[in-house]
Amino acid sequence: MTRPTGAPGRGPRWPLLAAVVSLLGGVLGNVGINLLSELVSSALGPAAELLGPASIVIGLVGAIGFAVYAHQRRAGRETGPEPTDVVSTPVEDVPTLPYTAGFTGRDEHVRAVLDLLAREHAVAVLGRRAVGTSACAIEAANLCRADFPDGQYHFDLRRGGRRRSPRQVLTALAGVLGSAPPVSGRPDALAAAAAAIRRKIDGRKILLVLDNVDRPEQVRALLPPTARTCRLLLAGGPALSGLNGVVEHWIAEPGPDEAVELFAAAGGAAPAARVRRADPRTDPAVREIVDLCGRQPRTVRALGYRTAQHGWRHVDVLDALRRAVRTRRTSGSPSRRRPSSSPNRTPPTGH
Repeated sequence: MTRPTGAPGRGPRWPLLAAVVSLLGGVLGNVGINLLSELVSSALGPAAELLGPASIVIGLVGAIGFAVYAHQRRAGRETGPEPTDVVSTPVEDVPTLPYTAGFTGRDEHVRAVLDLLAREHAVAVLGRRAVGTSACAIEAANLCRADFPDGQYHFDLRRGGRRRSPRQVLTALAGVLGSAPPVSGRPDALAAAAAAIRRKIDGRKILLVLDNVDRPEQVRALLPPTARTCRLLLAGGPALSGLNGVVEHWIAEPGPDEAVELFAAAGGAAPAARVRRADPRTDPAVREIVDLCGRQPRTVRALGYRTAQHGWRHVDVLDALRRAVRTRRTSGSPSRRRPSSSPNRTPPTGH
C-alpha cells in the first residue's frame, strides 16, 4: 500500500538493530571474555589480566552504541556513517578494490608493502587479528592502483563472518576473471581451476587482494602465483606464515603516537558536539585511554568517534575505563559476579 504524499513514515530500522546488536555484543562479549580469563588464569598467571581491558572496551563500546541510538532517536535524527570499519563498503556486490575508511598512521608499514609489491609476485601482510592487516594491505593496494591498469580486485574471504572454502575462493576469482570454476572441492579440481586462473591473468597487470585469509588451504592452490606481471596480496593472521612463494610482512598494534592519532582522526570525522573538548593529540589522558584499549585500531577509532560526537571529557572516559579495570581485577569468581558489575552499565559521564 502506497503511503500518501507528505504523510509521516517510519524511519529505517537499521539504527535500532545496530544499537541492539552492539549492546548485546558488548554484554555477551564481556561475559565470554570474563569466563575465558578465569579458565586460562591458572595457565597464564598474570598474563590473564590482559583479557580484562578487552572485555572492558567491548562492554563500554556496546553501551555507548546504545546510548547514541537513544540520543539520536530523542533528537529525531538518523545515525550517520562512522569511520570505525576497516574499509568502506562497496555500493554494489562486486569485487572492486575499496578504499580504507579513516586510515591514518602505519606509513612505514604501507611503504614496506609497496616496496615488496614492486618486486615480489605474492605478498602477505600478517599479524594478530584486529591489528590492522586489512587496512594496511588495502591502503597499499590503493596507492599502487596505477601500476595495475588491467584491474585491481578485492575479495573478502570472511565476508559476513563466514569463512570461504577453497572452492568458493576459486569460484569467485574465476567468475571475475572469466576462467573455468572448479567442478568440485577435490584437490585435482582445485588445482585445475587455479591453473586456468593463472593462464587467464598471465602477462596482464592485475592486482588480486585476498583479505581476511584465515587458513592456508583457502589460497594454497593459487601458490606460487604467475611469475610475470600479476600480483597477489594477502591479509591475514599468523596461520599463513610459511606459505610457499609468499613474502611476509608482519605488523603489530600501532605505537602510542599512532594510536593517539587514530583516536584524534576518528574524532575529527564525528559530528561536532555542543561542547568542545581538549585536543586529543595534546591531552595526556588520551594516551592512557588508547593503552587501555590495547591500541587496537578499530576499538580506538570507535571510542575516539563516540567521545568527540558527544563531547565527553577525555578524563571522564579514562576514569570510566579505570573503574572498570579495578572492578574486573577485584571481582571474585564467575559465580559471584553479577551483570550489574559490568562496565556496560557505566558509560562516561562527561557531557
